[in-house]
Amino acid sequence: MLSPTLLNRASFSFNNFINRTNPVAPGIELDFPSIADGASYRVPQQTRQKRLQWDDGVDWTHGQHNLRFGGQVQHIGADFNLGVFQGGAIEFIQNFADFDHNNDGVTNDQDLLFAVTIRSGKPSVPLIIPDANNNHFATYVQDDWRVHPQFTLNLGLRYELDTDVNNVGHYNQVNPILLPFLHGNRHKDTNNFDWATRSGQLSLHGGYGIYYDRITLEIVSLERGLDGRALPIDVRLGSVNYLDSNGHFVPGAPTFSDPFTGFIIPGAGGASEGINIIDNRMQNPMVQQFNLGVQYEFAKNWIVRADGIHNLGTHFILGVPQGAVFNPDSGGPVTVTSLQSSANTHYDALWLTVDHRFAQHMQFHGAYTLSKALNYANYDQVPFGYPPVDPTDLHREYGPTPNDQRHRLVLQGVLDLPFGVRMSPLWTYGSGVPMDILYSGPNGNTRVPELGRNAGGRQFHTGAELNAAIANINANGGSLPLVSPNARFNDTFNSLDLRLSKEFHLTERYTLQALAEAFNLFNKANILGVNNADYSGFFNVLVPDSTDPTRSSRFGTPVSTAGGIFGSGGPRAFQLGAKLTF
Repeated sequence: MLSPTLLNRASFSFNNFINRTNPVAPGIELDFPSIADGASYRVPQQTRQKRLQWDDGVDWTHGQHNLRFGGQVQHIGADFNLGVFQGGAIEFIQNFADFDHNNDGVTNDQDLLFAVTIRSGKPSVPLIIPDANNNHFATYVQDDWRVHPQFTLNLGLRYELDTDVNNVGHYNQVNPILLPFLHGNRHKDTNNFDWATRSGQLSLHGGYGIYYDRITLEIVSLERGLDGRALPIDVRLGSVNYLDSNGHFVPGAPTFSDPFTGFIIPGAGGASEGINIIDNRMQNPMVQQFNLGVQYEFAKNWIVRADGIHNLGTHFILGVPQGAVFNPDSGGPVTVTSLQSSANTHYDALWLTVDHRFAQHMQFHGAYTLSKALNYANYDQVPFGYPPVDPTDLHREYGPTPNDQRHRLVLQGVLDLPFGVRMSPLWTYGSGVPMDILYSGPNGNTRVPELGRNAGGRQFHTGAELNAAIANINANGGSLPLVSPNARFNDTFNSLDLRLSKEFHLTERYTLQALAEAFNLFNKANILGVNNADYSGFFNVLVPDSTDPTRSSRFGTPVSTAGGIFGSGGPRAFQLGAKLTF
């Protein structure tokens, strides 16, 4: 403390971070049309990061201003040890064997047909990326300005600079065949206000802010690791390519027990993962946020609040195919994917809340949200799950997010009952989320390009509506199977949870709390997924039936529920517990 109105805070920290991800058991990734099994080809992998960080900040109260300013310096030393594709993957074309292809008198897994296998050309050698280092500098200034006893302005500005998140330090190591694809710092600020009446019963608040995200170091690892040279990948012909006229395997055919023996497809190795480049015009992702709200105490201990919020995200990173180039290291053409700042996000919402402060043995909180969320990709993790259906028209990717929920209502309370028992109910209701409609293609499950992203439950609400669109696609050369008229795309979420608790004061220092909890008390089946690939919880792949290829009877049937065990929305469950406090 320099003076009663001037305070300086300085700190230094060192962090040594090691993240290792190993498979539960070593093995091969088995990609069936309807399910993935085995061990992921993306593990084992390890990231090491040593971070030195200096922070210095000053708080200064001067008149009606409360100023804060300072800066931060970080040095990050990182490296990657990636065992990707060492175990390999098998791309099956059927879920179960239906013919004795190896002619041994038994139809089993050894007769399964697969299109290709994918494995590192050096399966015993991991991909090592050293010196993925970066320096980060930041400075900021903030002012809480009390313009009037009933009106406060919050103003702030922050500037950040990273020295090597775009792989500038290793630009001279870029594969020369990629140079034709390469053509050619950020701040964030916030402004908020809060105005209230003298009594404090009514207040108006709002704000506008520009927020910038960091570019993760994994972006660097993609350009350096998937450059066409560092990670050679062999894509080999599968067993389906080794059948004679009678449907039996010819001598030397790859099988489920010995899959990586097929003929190498020239150029396909690079095509399976492709080559990644960082666009020279990459920018930090940015979000502009605007909010405006009002709060009113309409009765003693009762407060109602309404807020409108608008978020617009720009320059979010997306992998966009740019074309192909002949790669002498793989012996064929390879797709080049540009990591660029081309995606946007959009979120609008109306938030309504009602609160009753704890008084007269009761507390209550109610919240309702009406919202809409749009973006350009279901899978925003790096590397990206699948490319845009049309790299020249990215707007075709613009659609609802997988977890876009139009309506959500939460009611929660606390009530003191006789004999010192406290009851805490929680009721949650939510409308259905959208579903992405996929089909089983030669390269795995792919979005139907004629349909919008996450069209189920938004563009289509019944199986009959989807069948009409499929019939139109098939009339123009498509071959998609029809679905059941009863196919569903989503489900509402409805769950009531309840807790009863009682405290026993054993001594002055020791308190025992006994509790009983019920989850999803009315046992409503809430169909919902657990990941972005199928968050709706209903089967979303148009897989032809084996008995009738013109039909996909499994599409639109439930496959997963929300919550899990002892989770809100899962199967009804009860739990007893105790907590000792001293």
